[in-house]
Amino acid sequence: MGRGSTIFRRLVLGSTGALGGWFAGNVLVHARSTPDTFERSPDARLSHATCPRCRRRRRIAVYGGAFDPVTNGHLSCAAEIVHSGIADEVLMVPCGPRPDKPKMATAAIDRYVMLQIAVNTSFSPGFPVKVSNIEVFEPKSLATYDMLSSLRAQNPGVDFMFVVGSDWLQSGQDLRHWTSKEGKTGEKLVSEFDFLIIKRPGYDLPENLSVFGPRFSVLSLPHGMNYVDSNVSSTEIRKRVAVSEQVREFVAGSHLTSADGLVPTGVLAYITRQGLYKKPAK
Repeated sequence: MGRGSTIFRRLVLGSTGALGGWFAGNVLVHARSTPDTFERSPDARLSHATCPRCRRRRRIAVYGGAFDPVTNGHLSCAAEIVHSGIADEVLMVPCGPRPDKPKMATAAIDRYVMLQIAVNTSFSPGFPVKVSNIEVFEPKSLATYDMLSSLRAQNPGVDFMFVVGSDWLQSGQDLRHWTSKEGKTGEKLVSEFDFLIIKRPGYDLPENLSVFGPRFSVLSLPHGMNYVDSNVSSTEIRKRVAVSEQVREFVAGSHLTSADGLVPTGVLAYITRQGLYKKPAK
């Protein structure tokens, strides 16, 4: 039985109580007639081609990352993008396997499931933040241009923008040098897609954003609202989970964890049940 099928059975058919029933109706993958295989759900299901409140094309912000694991900071960022009004929907995309990052040992299916749990238990049912499995079943992570081009092909009536942190746009880093399966496609990337910049503490931006490309803009909130930021990192969560595991080994009956309040409760439960991050993060 495959790893993905085992996880699916535990969540939907196992002794997970209400979570199992909830997940059966919300997860974006489902078992075929043969239970040991998965079928990719088309991302075209995620949205209509036009904004329901107007006649313009829908705008979807693609928020990619390892999400190893997803934190409250990731969810806060996704929520603020929606609150800004710049996008009609946020699509969170966990990356596929990364051969260039051998220390990232968590399977893509685990990171995808944690994102599904987080989104579906943290936001109200109609809040427009969703999760894509476009990279989960790939042998390795897709290049940004390839991933965005695939989403665009599946959703021809939607305009996609890619979310980047200001830390990605510092001296010596140029998205126009990025490559894809077609070779060097960075120029096509920055000319064909919009980019939404999230300001990160300590990483300033020049006043003229056109130095990065023609379609870059900084996230801002309307009506005088201030961006609510959370600096909690996935690395810190992995470290805290490992430390908490060591505490439990020495203190019989201890259920304390220093990651509580920093990730959704359901995600923390999944981490514990699956035995993730037991070794100290590096």
